[in-house]
Amino acid sequence: MYPYLDIFGMSIPSYGLCMAVGILLSFYICFVRARKNKLDIDSLIVIAACAVGLGLVGAKLLYLFVSCDINEVFERLSRGDISDLAGGGQVFYGGLIMGIIGAFLGVRISGSCGETALYCDAVVPAIPLGHAFGRIGCFLAGCCYGAPYTGFCAVTFPSVGVTEPVFPIQLLEAVLNLIIFAILLIPRKRLKSGFATLYLYLTLYSVVRFTLEFFRGDEIRGFAQGLSTSQWISIGLFVCGFVLILITAKQKKLASQAV
Repeated sequence: MYPYLDIFGMSIPSYGLCMAVGILLSFYICFVRARKNKLDIDSLIVIAACAVGLGLVGAKLLYLFVSCDINEVFERLSRGDISDLAGGGQVFYGGLIMGIIGAFLGVRISGSCGETALYCDAVVPAIPLGHAFGRIGCFLAGCCYGAPYTGFCAVTFPSVGVTEPVFPIQLLEAVLNLIIFAILLIPRKRLKSGFATLYLYLTLYSVVRFTLEFFRGDEIRGFAQGLSTSQWISIGLFVCGFVLILITAKQKKLASQAV
């Protein structure tokens, strides 16, 4: 579509620009929610930096795992060739899983373990917001495109060799991520726990991602038993998120009965 945008005479990669905008907006949302809960901003910066840093590493590692011969990657790295790491290509789920690990690491580093749930509630809604802008970047760059499709809003990506009309799956996922973002901002009295925000996000997005994978047209994402790598991860995250929501609701019910 538009892999590069001309801004003030400079040619800027559209995907990188969208990623940067998404990260900045996510930081802003985290900042506002942290201030609302009277959380320490310096700790928030540490947590966010660890989450983003490890998230980017995880996204790249999972991409290499599903799309490259790992033995060849290690062989090139042993020769000092870092082209596999420096090149494009990321898988969101790798970034999400490593980002969550990074966030908890940041909590420990910042000495905020006693407020982990509050920081979780402040940070999690920013994930689908940033992801939405990442998918817009995918649309502009022409990656993660949809299956062949000739109906309403069909698009082509001649810059990456996709000249036949395909489904604009990237934009649909961006819209659904924004809807999840809005849902996570709604107070939930029945699940009054900061971690419940994370559980709800994992449950909602795993359903969205599992379904959307059926409408993807690119093949570079790994398959096993007829399902993509992301669909298998979606199943695991849905089970974890849904079970944890039930446990949280049960604990709250027992606590209210004990009062």
